Amino acid sequence: MATEDSISDYQEKTLEDMLFAITSPLYVNNTSDMTGSGFFYFESPKRNTKEKKKKYEDIWLVTNSHVLFGTDVTGPDRLSEIRFRTRRKTLSGSPSWNRLVICGEDLKGRIRLSHDANEDVAVVKVTDEIEKVHPDIDQGYGFFAVSDILFPDKSSAFVEVGDDVIVVGYPRGIYDEENLFPIVRSSCIATRWGAHVNGFRYFLLDRKHHPGSSGSIVITKPTVIESSITKQFLFLGIYEGELYRNKTPTDTSKVWYGSLVKEIVNNGKTWVQANP
Repeated sequence: MATEDSISDYQEKTLEDMLFAITSPLYVNNTSDMTGSGFFYFESPKRNTKEKKKKYEDIWLVTNSHVLFGTDVTGPDRLSEIRFRTRRKTLSGSPSWNRLVICGEDLKGRIRLSHDANEDVAVVKVTDEIEKVHPDIDQGYGFFAVSDILFPDKSSAFVEVGDDVIVVGYPRGIYDEENLFPIVRSSCIATRWGAHVNGFRYFLLDRKHHPGSSGSIVITKPTVIESSITKQFLFLGIYEGELYRNKTPTDTSKVWYGSLVKEIVNNGKTWVQANP
């Protein structure tokens, strides 16, 4: 269960602040079209950290493996560049993009994947890139990340089949281009929460897939939980896409459990290991 201290940082931000800043459109290689969606995750600081004021260990960009690599993670030099974004305020007070790029050899040591090739989740270490454009992350505008303190097992809130959830991302590359706000779409949990569907560590949503949504964050419908005074949410998982049976869409979509992110951050294989 999360303590009051552990959730205080989230209480200080409004729901719109968090949804506004948690996600990023993703562009891969030389394409000008949006490839998919992603979101930011940070590791909670270790208790013995020397930097007591630091509220994170590292910051990671989370998405699906197929957003970065297509269907072939082991393809030779398939991935050469990742472009993502955070927000900032202009002198006039309106939002604008920070456009960030990681490319070439610099990519190889940053990417971690699941040891199970079927688990379509990838994380990219972006700590230094975020700190360049958000040197005061604690007070900064336009950046927010989820962490393990928002996992359902850290909360007294109860998650179950039929619960309302929202998917936050960039379906078909669409977003509010004036306010730079992502698209928020509603759905509900279609399978037993905590169960592994077909033996895999994902659950299903009752929703059709929209291209560009892959890599979106899936969260509970925001509500007042625990001692918060504003609406809060729990981090449920990483949206992948439609479940097919015999090459036929089922109108249900796969979401990998959020706990996979922490597992991959701590023990995942690097992209170099995936390309021996």
